[in-house]
Amino acid sequence: MASNGATKIPEYLALRERAQRRDRLIQGTALVLAVAAVVLAGSLLTRLNTIRKERQLVIDSQTVGTLPPEITLMSQASTLRALAMVMGFIRLEDLKEKGRFFELMQLSTWLCKLAPQYASVWSYNAWNQAYNISVCEYSAEARWLWVQNGIRLIRDQGLKYNPKAVGLYKELGYIYWHKIGDIMDDHHWHYKMELAVEMERILGARSPVLTEEEEIALFRRIAEASPSVEDLIATDAEVGDFVKRLVRAGLPPGASLLAFVARHVRPGAQPPDGPAEDRPNRDPQSMERRLALLTGEADAAPRERLLAALRARELRDTQRMDPAWMLTLMERYGPIDWRTPYAHALYWASYGDMVCKGQLNLNAVDAMNTARFVFFALHNMIQRGRYVLDPNWAKPNQSFLDTLPDPRFVDHLHKAYLEIGKEQDGTDPEFRAGTSGPRYWVGHVNFLQGAIRELFLEGDTASLAKAKEYYAYLREYDLDVDTQQQVKPQYVQPLEQFVYGGLNEALGTSRGTMQFVGVFIARSLKELSIGNVDGAMGFLATARKAYDKYMEDPKTDPNDRRQFEPLEKIYRDVTGLFLQSPGNSPLQKTHLWAALDLKVRQDLYNDLLPYFRQLCESREPAWDVDKAFPLPPGMDKTQKQPPTTRERTRDASEGSKDFNQ
Repeated sequence: MASNGATKIPEYLALRERAQRRDRLIQGTALVLAVAAVVLAGSLLTRLNTIRKERQLVIDSQTVGTLPPEITLMSQASTLRALAMVMGFIRLEDLKEKGRFFELMQLSTWLCKLAPQYASVWSYNAWNQAYNISVCEYSAEARWLWVQNGIRLIRDQGLKYNPKAVGLYKELGYIYWHKIGDIMDDHHWHYKMELAVEMERILGARSPVLTEEEEIALFRRIAEASPSVEDLIATDAEVGDFVKRLVRAGLPPGASLLAFVARHVRPGAQPPDGPAEDRPNRDPQSMERRLALLTGEADAAPRERLLAALRARELRDTQRMDPAWMLTLMERYGPIDWRTPYAHALYWASYGDMVCKGQLNLNAVDAMNTARFVFFALHNMIQRGRYVLDPNWAKPNQSFLDTLPDPRFVDHLHKAYLEIGKEQDGTDPEFRAGTSGPRYWVGHVNFLQGAIRELFLEGDTASLAKAKEYYAYLREYDLDVDTQQQVKPQYVQPLEQFVYGGLNEALGTSRGTMQFVGVFIARSLKELSIGNVDGAMGFLATARKAYDKYMEDPKTDPNDRRQFEPLEKIYRDVTGLFLQSPGNSPLQKTHLWAALDLKVRQDLYNDLLPYFRQLCESREPAWDVDKAFPLPPGMDKTQKQPPTTRERTRDASEGSKDFNQ
């Protein structure tokens, strides 16, 4: 037994030693592999971090800068953030149901900061405020506050942490285009007024009669202005001296100076008695000194450089807009009026498309929808993109605002359809050269058909030429769907018949013709009231054409029972209604009065004088009626004009004829 035991002990020890050596080998190998894995992982860290930034899975501190303490603190919560967000959104809905909106707004901000790199969180909370919460309020001021909160949440904060999230740009553009620019909200006019006055404070009054090139040249000064107002004042001796004189006059360079300029330096927008809006509360001499500095020719050059730099700074700081990109859009798409919501929708959609192009996690649907805003915005500018604004600076949502079509954007929208269509569908087998491609062709054609009618009815030579040009384009490219060879029958008829085809039945009756004539005379007066003489003459020519066409065949009315009054009498009557209509601003009325023919003013003066007095007395402060609506030459205040003999008017229920014959 002893010998057997003596022989087994060394064998056992040997086996154990072999087992230990094997374990040490395994441990050593594992350690080496672990070290190798750590080294290899470390070598991939730079690439992984780059991918995370590219896919916007983390906040890029180099782009954003130093993160706020609350975001830094929340980022340390790790997985607890998910639980906090779930509880937060439950609480959010509860607060909305209870109407505790300001507490809800604070909670929304915290939820966004819990996950600042997730664009959908910002988008949801902004939409919730601009849409859901705003409609729970009843006053225009309260609703506008929540719409602004939604805009600022994305524009001022969300895009700061997600500068390449195309969905946020789409959401922001949609709020401008739909919530403010559309008509679905009961207070949409108030939103439009608030935005228009806000932008006019920054950019100043806009002249309605500048050419496209002149408007773009004016904005180019802002886009090319000094990036630092302080450096401009310090390095430009003329500007520095001008600023010193402004400060002595009580106008330090800043937002208050821009507001003063927008309020008191309004080319073509002052009533004839001058800028006396707040003289009763100010030293008249001080006001005169200020206006002399802001309008004098001697200081024109330094004043323009200073104001341009101030405007550029306000655009960057308060609107988060890049003046250089704004200029790019104007050079590409025309004289954009930045007071309109459609301009802001175009800006954010196109800017987002530009900065997000080439992103690895770019959503193709979001990118396409963002590009569509270019079409939406330009189309709205054509329909209602020319603003006539008489600001109420104390209560912006009580300003006067009228919108007019702006056919200058027709060319630009047509080119945009062609360019974007080719860019997105150029490789599609169904794409036809010269068109906007299968995706956009139907919308493109519908737009051109409406534009042709609008341009034709504008009546001036340039608009008629454009209408003919686009009609020829549709004849060439909008071919029969089946053959793609034959011209559609609707384009075979003459252009005039194409335009009036849908109006033929209405224009064959006295009532329809009178409505048509009245509408186009009123449109002519509106153009004249803002200084657009060529446009006014074009619309008046269209009205005269419809009038003459209806009146040219007396055989259908041997007893003159359905004859119209002379067109001059109709024009005078429509002018009287225009001057008394609350739908036109007092400034428009003073400008129109100055532009009317002498005979029209003489015929209307005595009848309208009581209304003119009432209108001038209602202004704050009151206007001098003799300066706002001066007595026409050739008559005195006591002189009565002989009544114009009225001719028989057609009975609207009788007679009709084909307008196209």
